[in-house]
Amino acid sequence: MNRPLVRSVPLDLILTGYHWETMREHYFLKSGQFIKAQECLKLRVLYKERLWDECGINVTI
Repeated sequence: MNRPLVRSVPLDLILTGYHWETMREHYFLKSGQFIKAQECLKLRVLYKERLWDECGINVTI
């Protein structure tokens, strides 16, 4: 398992982005905007992968 020695962005920014996309996804699901909710889910998957690759943190979607 090779992790980069230097993170591209601080951990708190990655976590904030993940949290923000989670909140947006829930909002769009509540308002029936399923295409936008799907886009948020795709971004959450990218954040999840980045959290694992750069920080070794595993989150559940």
